[in-house]
Amino acid sequence: MKKLLLLAAFLATSASMFAQGQVTFANTASTSFRVWTNNAAGTASNLTSVASGYRFGLYAAQGAAQTSNSLQIVGLATNLSVAPSLYGFFNGGSPFAMPAPYAAGDTITFQIRSWTLSAGLTYEEAVTTAQGNPLNVALGFSALGTTLLTASPAPPAALFGTAPGLLSSGWKIAPVPEPSSIALGLLGLGAIALFRRRK
Repeated sequence: MKKLLLLAAFLATSASMFAQGQVTFANTASTSFRVWTNNAAGTASNLTSVASGYRFGLYAAQGAAQTSNSLQIVGLATNLSVAPSLYGFFNGGSPFAMPAPYAAGDTITFQIRSWTLSAGLTYEEAVTTAQGNPLNVALGFSALGTTLLTASPAPPAALFGTAPGLLSSGWKIAPVPEPSSIALGLLGLGAIALFRRRK
């Protein structure tokens, strides 16, 4: 009887592992789309560097055509910086096992959001931190994408690529000045223009 129970438990575990959806939560040297810190043109000095200086969150929701507001965080990674050739890349796992209730065969809408590591554990925390310290917190996010989760041992579903629904470009992480700072800046420019005109 004990042997039968052990066998049943093993089969159930194997079945659940096989049913678990997986993706490649990575943007590594095999991917040509990098993440920039201040310039989307992408010279080497503009790529994310400083090992683990930036956090990357995989946000997802079941189903296609979901809005960004419906996505929830399912995984975390930090940027690579072993050598300049790895600047702008991160590796959160390949395969990365999606948590329940995600399963193999599910279509998901996803987005990768990135922020300064010290600003918080989630993108939402980083946004709050940025409100009080806008010049020292950088934020950014990818376009929305869709992919079909695969099961082990099949190759994990891609997040980056040229197929329909996948991310086909990198994105920029940059400080976002708060509206009051922008308003003050515009007011200052207006005052300078008015002063010059009077002269």
